[in-house]
Amino acid sequence: NLSLDDVLAGASRPDLDGEWQGRVRFQTAAGDAIDTLVFQSTYDDAGVTRTRSLVMRDVKTDIERSEGHGRTGFRVLFDAAPVAIAITEPDGSVTDCNQAFAKLVNRNRDALIGDSLSDFLIEDDRRALRGEFDRVIAGSAESSHVDVRLASGKIGESAVQASVFLGPLSGAAAAAAGEVEGMVVHVIDTTEQKSLEVQFAQAQKMQAMGQLAGGVAHDFNNLLTAMIGFCDLLLQRHAAGDP
Repeated sequence: NLSLDDVLAGASRPDLDGEWQGRVRFQTAAGDAIDTLVFQSTYDDAGVTRTRSLVMRDVKTDIERSEGHGRTGFRVLFDAAPVAIAITEPDGSVTDCNQAFAKLVNRNRDALIGDSLSDFLIEDDRRALRGEFDRVIAGSAESSHVDVRLASGKIGESAVQASVFLGPLSGAAAAAAGEVEGMVVHVIDTTEQKSLEVQFAQAQKMQAMGQLAGGVAHDFNNLLTAMIGFCDLLLQRHAAGDP
């Protein structure tokens, strides 16, 4: 039963009449401010005009605010996330990442800022990632997913299998104009999963070979049974020592 004023934390508020979209800051029960993007429309409900609103967390503003207030709030949650997350420019250069991402690519966080995301992949997979990147940037897809291999950077160590999930990142103004200001990239290490898939496929092959060998042995055993039976009949018809 709260009113809109009870949950607003800033001066900006949605226009209650007609179509409206913009940035609005809400306040949680704990008193924390949350920046959001609001897209509002109106509809007729039996003669009564009502509003329908879509509220989305403004991740870009959260990041900018967290940078100005030290490792609190969003920064702590960002770094503590178990999934590797990176934020990039439209051209793919990394502007921020959490600890899990830095650990996955085996690089120091400060050292990798500004590098292209494709630099962390083996060369054969870079074109596939760039293609999916361009699709999301161009608006051809709302999000995308591609399986790649990350270069370990260590001599003699095999590449890390990973699934990369791409999602557009835009502020309120850019979102209203249909523009993408950057990309949120989630990277999941699938090396163990891929290894298990290979082992499972190999086990299925061995099972199939076992069934084939068992079937052949069964059919061959039927032939041997007939041969042995006929040999027994021949021995009964001839005396011992018969040439």
